Amino acid sequence: MEELQREFSILAQCLYKIGGGVMVSPQEINGAQNELLSFPSRCSYYGILLLHVSLYDYIPFRNRFCVSDNNMFNCSIHFPLHQIIQQESQLKNVILNPAVRQLSAVLLKGYIKTHWNTITSADLKKQFKDLLPLGLMVGDFEVDTPPAFLSKINTAFGMSISEAAEHEFPEEWNDLIQILINIYENGLTNQQNFAQSLGALKCLSLVAQHFSDKHTIFVFPVLVPYMLKIAENAQLPDIIRAKALTVCSEMFSLIAMVSGDVTDEDDEYVDDYGDDGVYEEAPEEGERVIDDRLIEESKKLLATALEPTMNIVLGEICKPIPNVESDCSFKMECVKMMNTLIKEFGKTLQQAIIVVLQSTCISLEKEYETYFKHAVLSPSESGIPTKEIAARYDSEGENVNFTTVICQQIELLATIVLNPKLSTLLSSSKANLVQLIYLLIGYSQLPESMTELWETEPEQFVSEEDNQYSSYSIRIACAKLIEDFHDTYDNLAVESLLEAYHKRMQESQNLYIQNSNSCTWWKLREACLMCISSFTGFRDSIEDYPKIFDLPSLMNQLVQNDLKVNTESLQFLKSRAIQCSSFFLGQISNTKLYKINSLELIKQLFIIYVNHLNEQQPLPLRLYSCQAVARIFCLHSPILEPLISSFGQGKDEILQNILFCMCKLVDDLTDETMYIPLESIAVFVNFLPHVVVPQSANVISIMLNQLDKFSNDHAISSDIINVFDKLAQIPETEAQLVNNVIPRIAQIFTSSGTATKSDFVENLLNLSNTIIVRAKKEDSITILNSLFPSLMSLGFSNEDPSWIQKINECLRSIVHVSEEILVQHRFTSQNHQVSSFHFLLEYIYRLLQPNFSESAAFGVGELITEIFTKLGTALNMEIIGKILSACIVKLNVSEELIFIQSIVFVFAKLFHHQDVVQMFNLLESIKVGDSNGLVCLLNKWSKNQQFFFGAYKLKVTATALAKLLQTGDERLGTVTVSVEIEKESSGKYRTRSKSKTKERQMPFVLHAFVLLVDAFVRAKENENDKKKEYSAESVLYGGEPMGTDSNVEDDYLHQLVDDDFDDDEEEYFDDVLSSKDPINNVNLIEILPQVMKELCQVNQQVLPHLEKMLTTEQKNALKEMLNK
Repeated sequence: MEELQREFSILAQCLYKIGGGVMVSPQEINGAQNELLSFPSRCSYYGILLLHVSLYDYIPFRNRFCVSDNNMFNCSIHFPLHQIIQQESQLKNVILNPAVRQLSAVLLKGYIKTHWNTITSADLKKQFKDLLPLGLMVGDFEVDTPPAFLSKINTAFGMSISEAAEHEFPEEWNDLIQILINIYENGLTNQQNFAQSLGALKCLSLVAQHFSDKHTIFVFPVLVPYMLKIAENAQLPDIIRAKALTVCSEMFSLIAMVSGDVTDEDDEYVDDYGDDGVYEEAPEEGERVIDDRLIEESKKLLATALEPTMNIVLGEICKPIPNVESDCSFKMECVKMMNTLIKEFGKTLQQAIIVVLQSTCISLEKEYETYFKHAVLSPSESGIPTKEIAARYDSEGENVNFTTVICQQIELLATIVLNPKLSTLLSSSKANLVQLIYLLIGYSQLPESMTELWETEPEQFVSEEDNQYSSYSIRIACAKLIEDFHDTYDNLAVESLLEAYHKRMQESQNLYIQNSNSCTWWKLREACLMCISSFTGFRDSIEDYPKIFDLPSLMNQLVQNDLKVNTESLQFLKSRAIQCSSFFLGQISNTKLYKINSLELIKQLFIIYVNHLNEQQPLPLRLYSCQAVARIFCLHSPILEPLISSFGQGKDEILQNILFCMCKLVDDLTDETMYIPLESIAVFVNFLPHVVVPQSANVISIMLNQLDKFSNDHAISSDIINVFDKLAQIPETEAQLVNNVIPRIAQIFTSSGTATKSDFVENLLNLSNTIIVRAKKEDSITILNSLFPSLMSLGFSNEDPSWIQKINECLRSIVHVSEEILVQHRFTSQNHQVSSFHFLLEYIYRLLQPNFSESAAFGVGELITEIFTKLGTALNMEIIGKILSACIVKLNVSEELIFIQSIVFVFAKLFHHQDVVQMFNLLESIKVGDSNGLVCLLNKWSKNQQFFFGAYKLKVTATALAKLLQTGDERLGTVTVSVEIEKESSGKYRTRSKSKTKERQMPFVLHAFVLLVDAFVRAKENENDKKKEYSAESVLYGGEPMGTDSNVEDDYLHQLVDDDFDDDEEEYFDDVLSSKDPINNVNLIEILPQVMKELCQVNQQVLPHLEKMLTTEQKNALKEMLNK
């Protein structure tokens, strides 16, 4: 009893400190949190304690422990707990605190979710199941509980019940549904207990989420008719009716798993596999019968439920919301329900969808007047404060106000548009599509709440407007639906958009004539500009519609009117004009599309953008101008160079000022829009490096300050690192980056929080390598003093594959740059002077340990090769032998292709630069089990050569293989290798189980010939792929490779600054250092035939055997090689 009392008291005090609303220190809160974390493991009745805290205020719960001793509840721990609470008034006061009860209920939910399966006592589980439903009751409390707390406690208990039901229903809790229905009905007997009824329905919806298809035919016929009866009862509160529909929606999603529409993918399935195909195992006979019965019964249930559900839902959807103060919860749930039905049963409901379309469009048209009056008009024009459309939330925190329902209706239209079977209903009449887009442009007008946001939170305004997929509003929903139109209807969507656009623009002009001081004309114009410029599909299709859409005329209007309006009164329109004009830069600079003086027009725009970059302008205008200037810098050189030159001697001053303004923006911003100036600076550095050099010190300083501030923000830190990466491409900034950035990176690597910033560290490692590989030899001492020790510490302290691989790349670059300086260098580690060279060797030995992760050790071969190449004078035969012996031992147990290639690469390079016979002798001296290093290497090499990737490494290994054969060493003839033999491909797909190959022993020399033929085939394939790509680009871009005729590098700024290569492309050098190797200049298509002819003359006995092993393609290749 004393232990129970102590534990209960500790729990109550912890809950009180964390959630009781009292002022306690952070240390006390941390202590309470740690105490709570320890409870589940040390206290077997933790769940019961939480249950008592959560439910004690409910008098019927207490009454269960005031009856005779033979009551089941009193046989357990409940009665002693009840006595403890009654005896301690302080403890009772804590437990009666609503915030404490809420926190306890939330913890109880977590306990049941995590520990339910660990409860071994069936009696204890039954007590939980008997008591948990009491948490849904809302009457008979000793103290008044605020509705907000009551709702959250209610929801937490509902989630607890649903978690338990996942394991217990229906086998061990078959009366759960009836219990919840009873609680719902009991709540209706007293209007003050509507909250109880709502809680029961919420719980039912949560429980329904855990149902599986096997429950369908048992729960669907019970719940759906009952819930529909609630939903159609107009006497009930809308929130109750809405929650009943939520339960129905869950049930329809459930039955869709069994008898929903067959998807298009299922319709189009074709068995292309033949005998080698993949088939699921046939179900057992009894199981198949059950499935058929389940499907048949589900279809019958669905047939009886769809019509009454559609009647209720359609009846509500067609009713426009009368005013912004209306309870929108039921209509919103009806729209969401219809969305579910269309997604799951669209094909079945195809005939009814036309009514859905009509009802939704009519509702949106009628609601537009209300929305325009309350949301778009300024308070001075409407006489209504904008705050009247206030956010309204249901008991679960979901927004159910007027604007949210409009968004849901727009999403319903999107569901229909994106369904291939239903989209034709809207496209059957172009007039319908035009009218709908016309309506969407109206809804896209800037709401007054956004104009207020411009004033109070300008960064948030830009963030929401610029990142349309990161926020949720009517304006954004409309833009997305217009994009969906283009995805579905293509040219018809473009034509319809243009027609609607012209109608709205004419309306805007008329409104301006009527009253130029009103906001109505410019808001409508701004919406029109947004819809055509933000619409990616429209910009891509514009060259097909030069006569329908007069882009030069629009650009002139923007320059002469919109971009000259008063910034104070029409700043929103000006900001949109800046965005719109910059989006169309690619089109107006295309002389093939428009016969206009594009250079003069772009110069006018450039001057406007630059003038709005200065800090006297409103912040949003500065940000949009920053993006616009960056887009101009991305124009191709035939446009950009004349533009810059046209400013004569003042061009450098203008460009320097632009860079200064961009950097000033970085200093002035917080986090929401930091990406805009950072991406713009990266573009500036990338395209105008000569301008950056005089200001590089300032740029580096600003970026380092921002890196300190935002090291925990992945997106911003990545953008900052990207700027450094662009700076590293400029030779004149090398010393500044080495002296300022490298030491800062080293500090970050050694900080205690490094382990929690995986992506951040990877980005910094990439940046480090970019800086190091371009560093001068005399600057390498700074790298060795600052970065090398931290890299070693990082490399020895973890095995994260992505980190180790990038550390290896950095170390390889350090070896390449520093050369003999590394051999002489020493640093302090744990108060001892350590040789950097020997420390590096120890690190390599660690990577080559047999039990070290192969995926992490990838790249060690390239590092070793660099050491052999650059530090050869510091290596004696003992060190070389130890490294190569470790390589062979690791290679012998390795199964990962990428690591095998890395190690084989070491020996391939050695065969190119060392005496091959001496290398054979060294390899033979290395013992590997019953064999030696030479046999091990040749086996692994020959088995994996055909799978090696990367053009450079293919050249190195293939030519090294040829060099081995050219030696004619007798030892090669004694080696047999294990080779996988497959039948020639029939073109059919094969699963892993179907593609099992046979292995057979084969002379290494014979298989090496096969591998040389295969290398020739691959080289030819790569050459042909390049020709095809060039040919395709010639067709698309007028006879020039991609990029040489395109006036804009890319439409989106974040893509403009991302010019990374694809590491998987064989045409791309493996890395910068590899590109310097003379072997890169080798043409395998030229050299391999010469080698093959020479080898075949010496080994004429090989040819007859070789032809028997080759595929048809390889035979043709061999013939071509010998005839060259």
